[in-house]
Amino acid sequence: MIGNITKLALIFIPLIFSDSSLANESGDILREKKCLGDTYEEAKHSRINKKEFLDLKANFTCKVIVYQSGQYPVGGILLTPKIENDEKVPVVIFNRGGNGRFGALNYSSIFLHLKPIAEMGVAVLATQYRGGMELTDGPAESVDEFGGSDVKDVINIVRLASQLPYVDENQIHMVGFSRGAMSAFISLKELSNIKSLTVLGAPSDLFKTIEERPEMEKVFDYRVPSFTSNKESELRKRSVVYWLDELPDELPILILHGAKDERVSVEQAKILADKLSDINHPHKLVIYDDYHGLPFSQGLMYKEIKAWITGERRTE
Repeated sequence: MIGNITKLALIFIPLIFSDSSLANESGDILREKKCLGDTYEEAKHSRINKKEFLDLKANFTCKVIVYQSGQYPVGGILLTPKIENDEKVPVVIFNRGGNGRFGALNYSSIFLHLKPIAEMGVAVLATQYRGGMELTDGPAESVDEFGGSDVKDVINIVRLASQLPYVDENQIHMVGFSRGAMSAFISLKELSNIKSLTVLGAPSDLFKTIEERPEMEKVFDYRVPSFTSNKESELRKRSVVYWLDELPDELPILILHGAKDERVSVEQAKILADKLSDINHPHKLVIYDDYHGLPFSQGLMYKEIKAWITGERRTE
């Protein structure tokens, strides 16, 4: 479902951002806008279910944001439960899959992927990565380096999260789907404040990815700078199985994967889990009889994620 629904051709509500001065520091919000209109009449053109829309408006605060990441303005989505007074809540950083505009988050993504996490009582911050500006204006999609300098967009949205007054800085978690898992792993070389990580359909060895799906080499060649002349080193940089020792030692990692995944084989999940076991790194592997994105296992998947981020988990 995560992989398929984002391919839908949706008619988006135009966004008109309020004026604000652009900040220079990375991780600062440059501008923001409500995700949807105040009434269902304004939102229905985005093919949103009325019941879900009313629930979102009543119980959550949703914003499309643009934040600074290095030299680029980067799009994102901020979804939080209604927060009262000085309450502080955990936050989940959601790293989407895809590349460029392919797989970019849209309004349906809010209800399908972000809202089920926010219903756990946490804030959710999702990055589009540079070049994936589906709901806002921004740089051309060609700037997406698929695990290169765009990883700064993950690091800077974590920085943004820690600046929000209602976020518990000691409870920052991360969820990465497909490419987003790769981005998460690379970002964790520099981040030390992530409490837990969940990866879904994670490519952990891009050499194996090319073996399984030769057409992906064209994607890498297009996205990754100097790929042809530095193929081995660039693939290794993006393949966590070769540098697991660079991850934070005690970071608990939940690996969710579909046995029938046709995009990233379940063997990659098994190899990742085995290598984590070899170094006694805390983790748990859950394999579903399902496909990429676990479209038929959403309820079970979110139950596992909730248990993981709340600490009600068992490691293998």
